[in-house]
Amino acid sequence: MPKSYSEKERQHLIELLQEAAFESIKKNGIKKTTVDDLVKKVNIPKGTFYLLYKSKELLLFDAIMKKEDALHQKMATKMTSLAADFSVTSLTDLFFDFFQLGFEMGILPIILNGELGLLIRKLPDDLVSDSISKDDEFLMMLSHLFPQMHEQEIKTFSSAFRALFLTAMYKREIGDYDDALKLLIRGLVIQMLEEKNDSIK
Repeated sequence: MPKSYSEKERQHLIELLQEAAFESIKKNGIKKTTVDDLVKKVNIPKGTFYLLYKSKELLLFDAIMKKEDALHQKMATKMTSLAADFSVTSLTDLFFDFFQLGFEMGILPIILNGELGLLIRKLPDDLVSDSISKDDEFLMMLSHLFPQMHEQEIKTFSSAFRALFLTAMYKREIGDYDDALKLLIRGLVIQMLEEKNDSIK
């Protein structure tokens, strides 16, 4: 029978599991990441794992979301440094950096390797909805740059950026992916600025 843990100990074990899970997903993929391997890496009994998480899928999702939150935080810091007189180029560079940082941190490759869809299908609908809301909240941080834009307009642009990000699944087929991505981001930024200007008129 698993021992009882204090809240601090539980939180520490959860963090260790999330780190181990993320590293395992990066190395082995979602399907090949097992509870047995994770409890060995963290050095806890299997029963303790199920005290902390009801399923492997919930842990893997938490691990990915934790890294995505860290990415959003890094980008939020960059966003706040943008002055009120930002340009198409500075915003394009900001969003392009977001994509690049996502690859460097290992988040985008995990999301785009094709297995995430299988994981998401095993999750409760409310968790998936929360994830989409976080993406929308990330773009809502831009509201200080676009004070005249309505929440629905920002959500639409958030969906457009999500769609753009999914093009990375065809990176090889696209060819000059970075240049093409930057051009597409620039097009979205120009449209965002047009929405802002139309709202002011």
